[in-house]
Amino acid sequence: GSPLVFAGKSHRDLALGFWHGDPRKYPDLSDRGYTEPSADAMALGDVSCHHGWTLHCAPPNQETRQRRALAVSYFIDGAVRVADPADGYGEDRESHHAWSTQIAPGRRAAHSLLPVVWPPSAARHNRAAQSRSQRRGSGSGSGGGG
Repeated sequence: GSPLVFAGKSHRDLALGFWHGDPRKYPDLSDRGYTEPSADAMALGDVSCHHGWTLHCAPPNQETRQRRALAVSYFIDGAVRVADPADGYGEDRESHHAWSTQIAPGRRAAHSLLPVVWPPSAARHNRAAQSRSQRRGSGSGSGGGG
């Protein structure tokens, strides 16, 4: 396996361009003094959990299969969808396209692809509501998420 190396706290700097300036122009981060903690060598099937904007790297993949990545995002129930940037550049557009195109900016981010997962009672309620909806034949992929 191979170890991952992380640039500690770099996620804070990478976010700056999205909130304050042009996200396509990354600042020179070479003098930021990041710590570079390393994870132990990873074997097939191991998982690393870290902030999605944390700079990280690993030695080249020596396996025949591609490495896979999964990004999980959480936000508070009742959050409102923000408008896309005026220049059309969306930081994670591909990852949220399936639901964000069906929710207008300024509207509550409620969709079947955005289940309420906490508290557990809300998650159970959400699954039951989706099950009832599917039995009725709606199955359209749109609707409430919370």
